[in-house]
Amino acid sequence: SEAPICTSNEYFVNTIFTDEGVCTGTFEVPPPIVIFECSDWTYTVWYKLTDENGDPFEYPIFDNVTFDAHTGLFTISELPQDTTWLVYTITDACDNSTQCFTEILVEDGEAPTPVCEGYTVVGLEDEGWADVFATSIDDGSFDNCEIDRFEVRRQSTNCGFQSDLQFGEKVNFCCED
Repeated sequence: SEAPICTSNEYFVNTIFTDEGVCTGTFEVPPPIVIFECSDWTYTVWYKLTDENGDPFEYPIFDNVTFDAHTGLFTISELPQDTTWLVYTITDACDNSTQCFTEILVEDGEAPTPVCEGYTVVGLEDEGWADVFATSIDDGSFDNCEIDRFEVRRQSTNCGFQSDLQFGEKVNFCCED
């Protein structure tokens, strides 16, 4: 007899968000789509993380994969933010097996929490100007994954720099402030 034939789900990439407060996600794995089988079949689930080039690592990972007998579904927890390859192994009653693959994309859905200095004193240089960098007014901002960048802007400017009204790495201060 021949091995079962399966296909990936219709979306191929399953997008989920990180769990609250952490930089990992939990995915409830839908059953595989088996389009041809000549007998009863079972399946197992494992996954592969991607390397820096986006290619899946060689070895399968079974860590954090659980099966719920009530729902009949597998769950994978603590998936890192990024792309993970999900692998189904389908085995029929004659012990023939095949594999199907799909991707899980874990995205950071939580906004960072900004914490700014309450008061900042800006000392002007002899020419009457000073730069204030976004990082200098940070007072412990945090994010569940990582902070990508710090940016600052002014609500209005007395110094004539329109760029200060757009978010960037620094703003200018002058004597007119």
